[in-house]
Amino acid sequence: MKNLAPDTGLATVYRTLELLTELRVVDKINFGDGVSRYDLRKEGAKHFHHHLVCLECGSVEEIQEDLLEDVEKIIEDRWHFMIKDHRLTFQGICADCKKKTKK
Repeated sequence: MKNLAPDTGLATVYRTLELLTELRVVDKINFGDGVSRYDLRKEGAKHFHHHLVCLECGSVEEIQEDLLEDVEKIIEDRWHFMIKDHRLTFQGICADCKKKTKK
Protein backbone atom coordinates (compact mmCIF):
# COMPACT_ATOMS: atom_id res chain seq x y z
CA MET A 1 0.00 0.00 0.00
CA LYS A 2 2.83 2.36 0.87
CA ASN A 3 4.31 1.93 -2.62
CA LEU A 4 0.98 2.42 -4.41
CA ALA A 5 -0.27 5.43 -2.43
CA PRO A 6 2.42 6.71 -0.07
CA ASP A 7 0.36 9.75 1.00
CA THR A 8 -2.69 7.72 2.05
CA GLY A 9 -3.02 7.32 5.80
CA LEU A 10 -3.81 4.01 7.47
CA ALA A 11 -6.97 5.47 9.03
CA THR A 12 -8.26 6.28 5.53
CA VAL A 13 -7.69 2.69 4.47
CA TYR A 14 -9.63 1.33 7.46
CA ARG A 15 -12.49 3.81 7.02
CA THR A 16 -12.74 2.83 3.36
CA LEU A 17 -12.80 -0.88 4.24
CA GLU A 18 -15.59 -0.26 6.77
CA LEU A 19 -17.59 1.68 4.17
CA LEU A 20 -17.11 -1.10 1.60
CA THR A 21 -18.30 -3.59 4.24
CA GLU A 22 -21.43 -1.52 4.94
CA LEU A 23 -22.13 -1.31 1.21
CA ARG A 24 -21.72 -5.12 0.98
CA VAL A 25 -18.92 -4.80 -1.57
CA VAL A 26 -16.59 -6.75 0.74
CA ASP A 27 -17.13 -9.14 3.64
CA LYS A 28 -15.23 -8.61 6.88
CA ILE A 29 -14.04 -11.89 8.34
CA ASN A 30 -12.41 -12.69 11.67
CA PHE A 31 -11.31 -16.23 12.47
CA GLY A 32 -10.93 -15.60 16.20
CA ASP A 33 -7.29 -14.55 15.99
CA GLY A 34 -8.01 -10.83 16.30
CA VAL A 35 -7.07 -10.15 12.67
CA SER A 36 -9.74 -8.81 10.32
CA ARG A 37 -9.64 -10.00 6.74
CA TYR A 38 -11.67 -8.73 3.83
CA ASP A 39 -13.05 -10.75 0.92
CA LEU A 40 -14.47 -9.18 -2.20
CA ARG A 41 -18.10 -10.22 -2.70
CA LYS A 42 -18.61 -11.88 -6.04
CA GLU A 43 -21.48 -10.40 -8.03
CA GLY A 44 -24.35 -12.84 -8.31
CA ALA A 45 -22.84 -15.26 -5.80
CA LYS A 46 -25.57 -16.88 -3.75
CA HIS A 47 -23.41 -17.62 -0.75
CA PHE A 48 -20.29 -16.73 1.07
CA HIS A 49 -17.49 -19.21 0.47
CA HIS A 50 -16.01 -21.46 3.15
CA HIS A 51 -12.56 -21.38 4.75
CA LEU A 52 -9.98 -23.85 6.03
CA VAL A 53 -7.90 -22.24 8.80
CA CYS A 54 -4.66 -23.88 9.94
CA LEU A 55 -4.24 -23.73 13.72
CA GLU A 56 -0.46 -24.16 13.38
CA CYS A 57 0.65 -21.56 10.80
CA GLY A 58 -2.53 -19.47 10.45
CA SER A 59 -2.89 -20.05 6.72
CA VAL A 60 -6.38 -19.62 5.26
CA GLU A 61 -7.61 -21.55 2.24
CA GLU A 62 -10.87 -20.74 0.48
CA ILE A 63 -13.39 -23.33 -0.69
CA GLN A 64 -15.51 -21.86 -3.47
CA GLU A 65 -17.95 -24.76 -3.87
CA ASP A 66 -21.21 -24.61 -1.94
CA LEU A 67 -21.01 -27.86 0.00
CA LEU A 68 -24.15 -27.25 2.06
CA GLU A 69 -26.92 -27.17 -0.55
CA ASP A 70 -28.53 -30.36 0.82
CA VAL A 71 -28.39 -29.06 4.40
CA GLU A 72 -29.93 -25.74 3.33
CA LYS A 73 -32.77 -27.55 1.57
CA ILE A 74 -33.54 -29.58 4.72
CA ILE A 75 -33.55 -26.43 6.88
CA GLU A 76 -35.76 -24.55 4.43
CA ASP A 77 -38.24 -27.44 4.14
CA ARG A 78 -38.39 -28.47 7.80
CA TRP A 79 -38.27 -25.07 9.49
CA HIS A 80 -39.68 -22.92 6.66
CA PHE A 81 -36.62 -20.73 7.02
CA MET A 82 -35.37 -18.86 3.96
CA ILE A 83 -31.57 -18.95 4.06
CA LYS A 84 -29.86 -15.91 2.60
CA ASP A 85 -26.27 -16.74 3.47
CA HIS A 86 -24.08 -18.88 5.67
CA ARG A 87 -20.46 -18.94 6.81
CA LEU A 88 -18.50 -22.05 7.56
CA THR A 89 -14.94 -22.25 8.85
CA PHE A 90 -13.06 -25.48 9.38
CA GLN A 91 -10.13 -25.30 11.79
CA GLY A 92 -7.37 -27.88 11.67
CA ILE A 93 -3.85 -28.57 10.43
CA CYS A 94 -2.89 -27.79 6.81
CA ALA A 95 -1.01 -30.22 4.57
CA ASP A 96 2.27 -28.30 4.88
CA CYS A 97 2.17 -28.33 8.69
CA LYS A 98 1.23 -32.03 8.70
CA LYS A 99 4.32 -32.75 6.58
CA LYS A 100 6.53 -30.77 8.97
CA THR A 101 5.33 -32.70 12.03
CA LYS A 102 5.99 -36.06 10.32
CA LYS A 103 9.69 -35.21 9.90
